[in-house]
Amino acid sequence: MTFCPHCGKEIFDNSVFCKYCGQKVVPADAPEEYQVVDEPAAGKETYEPSEPQKNNLVFSIVGLALAVVVPLAGLIMSIIGKKKAKENAGGEPFTGKNKIANILSTIGIPVSIANMVIRAIVIAWVVFWCAIAAILAAGGAREFGNAVLTSLQSFVNLIH
Repeated sequence: MTFCPHCGKEIFDNSVFCKYCGQKVVPADAPEEYQVVDEPAAGKETYEPSEPQKNNLVFSIVGLALAVVVPLAGLIMSIIGKKKAKENAGGEPFTGKNKIANILSTIGIPVSIANMVIRAIVIAWVVFWCAIAAILAAGGAREFGNAVLTSLQSFVNLIH
């Protein structure tokens, strides 16, 4: 048995750490089990794992796909994908999956917006013509025709 150099309590001879204070008790002359490596030399590239980039690519792909079918959901997913790509890049230029996610999201956002605008115009056009059809079907064709003629005459008078 030997004693811990830190707390003075008795420990086993082959102990690496003291079971009382938790300090390392390996003798100074004992060989190290691992070797400390210096920083890589200048000019050599280092490998940094890019595992956190998975989710943003999924959001960007789904966002672009939904931009055509469900534009609001596509817009939301594309914005999330773009945000995740920016977070994963950490202020550095986009590379790898982050670059792909950023490109897909950049395409998905305007496609979603354009799709929503086109749908709004189509819906407004359909509602307009349904209202016209309802007026005509309700027997108001004569009043409707008179209103249209009055509007056109007012417009012509403004031009002259």
